Amino acid sequence: MIGTASRPETTEFARRMGVSHVVDHREPLAPQVAEVAPDGVDFVFSTAGTDRNLAAYADILNQIARLVDAGILTTTATTDLGTVNAEHLREAHRVLESGRAIGKITLAGF
Repeated sequence: MIGTASRPETTEFARRMGVSHVVDHREPLAPQVAEVAPDGVDFVFSTAGTDRNLAAYADILNQIARLVDAGILTTTATTDLGTVNAEHLREAHRVLESGRAIGKITLAGF
């Protein structure tokens, strides 16, 4: 599995999450991926363009769910701020704007 990250701490986080290779998403991806997977990859999962790729994402997510169930993958959620309210939204925004977030921030109660 290949993950993306751009900072040492997010690279370390990606490795803890189970990726075997990390490419820098701030640099051109194709040559980096070709270097670590010269025969290509079986799947690419990106949350960009979901309207065009929803059916493919469903298939990939089913396979990801099997990996989670088998204990091979774990969640990338690292910070649960609790119920959605103005204070928690400000905190989530502050962390994201800092450029120092690692993993995903979650809020409940939508």
